[in-house]
Amino acid sequence: MKYIVLDTEASGLQVNLAELYTIGAFYVETDNDGVVDFRTLKAVHRYFNTEYEVPSDASSVNKLTRKILQEKSNGDFLEDCYMELKDWLYRPDVTLVGYNVLFDYNIIVNNFMKLGLEKPQWKGTLDVMKEQRVLLKGTGFDKFNRIKLI
Repeated sequence: MKYIVLDTEASGLQVNLAELYTIGAFYVETDNDGVVDFRTLKAVHRYFNTEYEVPSDASSVNKLTRKILQEKSNGDFLEDCYMELKDWLYRPDVTLVGYNVLFDYNIIVNNFMKLGLEKPQWKGTLDVMKEQRVLLKGTGFDKFNRIKLI
């Protein structure tokens, strides 16, 4: 199996309005028994420049500011990084994995569509948040707001 484990940061929670600030991902393959083949491991992490100030509610969560994005992106906007990201975003043979992964998926799709770029595609998704709830059901830790990471 082939997987891309992905996370994004954006300007807000409304996927049709939010601006994409970062994509972090790694690619890995497993054998038929689910054992990871670390020789296949690849990673990417990109920041994207913005013309706007980062909303304070978003910045309080993702700790990003316009200045930080300008510096870490080397001035590159999302459209400037398209060719670099294309191999990660157009993979109909790969399952996309993430925590609340449909949020990340929709942020990426909406930002690419706004730029007139082809809609990213993957084989399917695996949402770790949903899987966690199934695995923890009945343990007292099955509610999102009850889990506290130390």
